Amino acid sequence: VVEHASAWPDVLQVCRYFIAHPRPDLYARELPVPVGTKFIEERRALFRSLLDFLLPTEAVRRDSDHFETRFGLRYDEALIRWRVLDPALLPRLGLPVADLSAPFSQFQTLPWRELRVVIVENKMTFLTLPALSGAIAIWGGGNAATLLPDAPWLHACDLCYWGDLDAHGLNILARLRRAWPRLAPVMMDVETFDRFTAYQVEAKPAPTEPAGPLDEPELRLYRRLQTQNLLLEQEKIPHAYAVERLRNALA
Repeated sequence: VVEHASAWPDVLQVCRYFIAHPRPDLYARELPVPVGTKFIEERRALFRSLLDFLLPTEAVRRDSDHFETRFGLRYDEALIRWRVLDPALLPRLGLPVADLSAPFSQFQTLPWRELRVVIVENKMTFLTLPALSGAIAIWGGGNAATLLPDAPWLHACDLCYWGDLDAHGLNILARLRRAWPRLAPVMMDVETFDRFTAYQVEAKPAPTEPAGPLDEPELRLYRRLQTQNLLLEQEKIPHAYAVERLRNALA
């Protein structure tokens, strides 16, 4: 209170607004409170402490440390981009175009089921994926891959993951496996890695332990890539080989 004494009347105005309108579904700068547009953003720690105390349990997402999510505010969400790889799916999914992006909160409420889903890390790889029957592709670049397990409809689909072949790529696979134990990797094996030794480069240091379950061959490969500090980027795998492996994986 002493530290924020000069702004305390405005702090109380904001608190009163949240009490009267819990989880307002507005951007912080939109709230109809006569304070500066950055007033809340500049005092997130203060407002978290106060609102955690003042608001009823159902008005606070206590499992989230993200301020806006915790108190029901809008924010600039990550966009999830996906491509429909089978033109026959477009009318079934009610889509006018095959390449789309949506804020994650909208993406996670899609009503789809029983699709084949290919998650890839590299954007150019995502853009050059071939036509695949009954399949869509999701670009997992940035932090998209870490958000996907919170999309309920994906749990009713058959998923596979194709990332870079290094300890970091296998670590993403391991994290996704925590949500989808049956998630199938594509071209993330010893055979692929040893086939393209000419394209291997030095990798960044990786965590000692994977962040989730890997089977025994994957774990051996993880240890090898971590020890040798090597990387085979997915976009360096020849396109014809990648298409054949993907079609076999989804057959």
